[in-house]
Amino acid sequence: MSRLSALEHEFHKACAAFREPDRADAAYDAIYSRVDELLGTINNTPPASIGGCVTKLRALVNRELGGAAGDRDDDVTSLRQVLAFLEDFDRLYRS
Repeated sequence: MSRLSALEHEFHKACAAFREPDRADAAYDAIYSRVDELLGTINNTPPASIGGCVTKLRALVNRELGGAAGDRDDDVTSLRQVLAFLEDFDRLYRS
């Protein structure tokens, strides 16, 4: 499993925990902080494969806790990393 895939898996687990009923406010705060940290790591980790690009794009468009692409300062960084990977990939296979 790639680093980005592992991060995405952990992100979904944290989101599921966030939606569980009867949590104390402090628990929600801790889970939300972890979700935010995971999104930041996903956004700032350059993709090493097409699968990594897919993970990064899914994180941008499928925000389980609300929000939308462009809400975070590092969303554009993530898109630039995906574009750079795909451009390199295209150049490699066009040659």
